[in-house]
Amino acid sequence: MLEALKDRPVVPDEDCPELTDEQLRIMVEARRIRQERKKKKQEASDQKES
Repeated sequence: MLEALKDRPVVPDEDCPELTDEQLRIMVEARRIRQERKKKKQEASDQKES
């Protein structure tokens, strides 16, 4: 069964629309910014504890 699904093409629909390159770029950039903020917040918390 999985072999048959592997060869089936992916078709976007209303529940799972295809992302444009611009939307994907924005998502990746937002994730990077969130991770940087989280890291800075953790570093600040670690410094307070020291």
